[in-house]
Amino acid sequence: MTPDAVAVRLAVCALSRPLAARGSGRSLGRGLPPAQAPEWVETGAWSRILDYPHADLTITVEPGVTLAALAETVGEHGAWFPADPLPSTRTVGGLLGADRRTPLAGGFGSIRDAVLGVAAITGKGERFRAGGRVVKNVAGYDLMRPLIGSLSAFAILTEVTLRLQPTPATWDGCRFPRSDAPAAFVPRVLRAGVVPAAIWDQRLGSEAVRSVLVAGSPARVQGQIERLRSLGGEVLGPQTAGEHRDAALRFAGSSPALRVWGGARLDAVPELFARLGAPLLVDLLSGLFWCDASEPPNIDALRGGLARRAHVHLATSRWEDARAAAWGSRPEETGLWRGMKHALDPDDNLVSGRFPGGI
Repeated sequence: MTPDAVAVRLAVCALSRPLAARGSGRSLGRGLPPAQAPEWVETGAWSRILDYPHADLTITVEPGVTLAALAETVGEHGAWFPADPLPSTRTVGGLLGADRRTPLAGGFGSIRDAVLGVAAITGKGERFRAGGRVVKNVAGYDLMRPLIGSLSAFAILTEVTLRLQPTPATWDGCRFPRSDAPAAFVPRVLRAGVVPAAIWDQRLGSEAVRSVLVAGSPARVQGQIERLRSLGGEVLGPQTAGEHRDAALRFAGSSPALRVWGGARLDAVPELFARLGAPLLVDLLSGLFWCDASEPPNIDALRGGLARRAHVHLATSRWEDARAAAWGSRPEETGLWRGMKHALDPDDNLVSGRFPGGI
């Protein structure tokens, strides 16, 4: 279906099943199972680059544009999309709809920081725009932000305008022992004048390691490395740092059968390593973490053990596992979510049930 066809169906047709957007399908493990099996709108076919004024470091695309196509297009002009820079079949719409974040979120921002504007279709078949091309473009209520991570519950995206960044000329980093608590280590790095691209604690193999990555011009990176060395860091070198970066991005961007994910305070990170298995990756700048699991964990028990110092969720390709506790025990949906659903999709023409509280 084209966007026009979707708008007409939502506006005038009595639907036997709700509609939901699907691009590559790699983010469908987020959230609870739908209340009713949806009819999929295959937005992967909506894959045009609509506008790219490369000097402005912005680009407007349809939601079916893949990250590989996006990287190729912007890379020709020395730009990149740090919210998810690795080329893949994942689509821009899926990235935004599931609010997927990467281990570079702390240093470069997440998809929420990169989205400048959207166009979408409500459950009533009405087309609207929110945001625009510049950073300060909101007057009144910001309708764009609630759509990020909304899992097609409120509207179906048709266009996305993204903010890009110049491609860093080089990467490097240092490895550190994990003897310092994260809550002490991160401020020490920042006080030294380091502007990190990432600070990670990770256990992707048998060994738990800590690394700090920096990026930018060769001169700037060299200056940052000298400061990290003064803190006791062991230099990785550009090649190793690049491999380290890509391995972490691939791990966080993968879609295993069971993925425990969320955000934690720095003082909860040691407990995460004690309670969760391997592989585990924690971005100490943003607090985001990713861990693969062999069995559905007890999300409520994890939260209780972490004394509410972390938000812990479950993503799974097996929705029967998600029924147990994708979000854990959560209060009823907030008034904002319910109000958004009622305003944009009062007849439940779009998928419901994937949020806590049945939205």
